Amino acid sequence: MYEVLFGKNHIRDGDVISLAEHGRLGGISIGEGYKKTYDMNSSVAEKITKVGDVVYYAMAFPGSLQSEAVWQVKKVDATDPNNVTTTWCDSNIAFDNVATDLTVLTYG
Repeated sequence: MYEVLFGKNHIRDGDVISLAEHGRLGGISIGEGYKKTYDMNSSVAEKITKVGDVVYYAMAFPGSLQSEAVWQVKKVDATDPNNVTTTWCDSNIAFDNVATDLTVLTYG
């Protein structure tokens, strides 16, 4: 990160304040000593859609709107009970999907 901010030959694209702000755990400018972490297993917003033997699961932080691109979405296909498969929306586990209609998203 230092090289990106300052380049190889000292300060180039950043400054000492940028390094202090982004090179530690907290946000100095907003008065937080440490960034917050959440236990996603204990407090989540969930949406579950079942179509036959296929179940779509979406989860996000509580209060998230289904139209916001902040959901992690997966599809569990149990059409063949001997070969149940799980695939993720956009082939990744990122919290960057909408949950308005889980059946129309791309899974891989």
